[in-house]
Amino acid sequence: MIRRYQKRLWCVTMGVLLIFAANAWADPAEEAYAEGMRLAQEGLLKEAMEEFDKAIRLKPTYAEAFSARGNVRNRLVQNQRAIEDFDEAIRLNPQYTEAYYNRANAYMDFGQREKAVQDYTKTIALNASHAEAFYNRGLAYALLRRGEAAADARSYLELRGWKDERARYIVLIGYLGYRYGNQDEDARKLLEEAKT
Repeated sequence: MIRRYQKRLWCVTMGVLLIFAANAWADPAEEAYAEGMRLAQEGLLKEAMEEFDKAIRLKPTYAEAFSARGNVRNRLVQNQRAIEDFDEAIRLNPQYTEAYYNRANAYMDFGQREKAVQDYTKTIALNASHAEAFYNRGLAYALLRRGEAAADARSYLELRGWKDERARYIVLIGYLGYRYGNQDEDARKLLEEAKT
């Protein structure tokens, strides 16, 4: 009987110690970041911003929190402040692919297409299979009336395939790219491929 009691007491003691250890090891900055992400997904942007601010206060080198706050600021049409957050995320982690991609999107929203192209290019250099960066850079090139849009359209189609839900749009971007590059025959071929 005493042996069972000691075993139970030991189990309860270990359980309590594990709970205390988990609380001691919990990272408040990570918790604030996770809460900010949850709130942002729910569309509660101001509340999400407060959580990202808290995460950054607790951990000033938290590149992901700067990037996430930049996304929220961009959604709130605070483009310049969003770009500043992405700049800081990139300064903290120069290999942070999504920070370049997010900043490129902010530049696009801000009407700075050349800067967007530069950041999409950096995103692709860091992750050659980033289909969305090819799509968005192709769009930026098309808006700039540049033939490079065609190559990005082809790259997107290679990564995502012709059955992708956005394939028809990237085909139009590629078509425009070929036309801007005076490659009318290639533009026609792309449309023919899209029909099959």
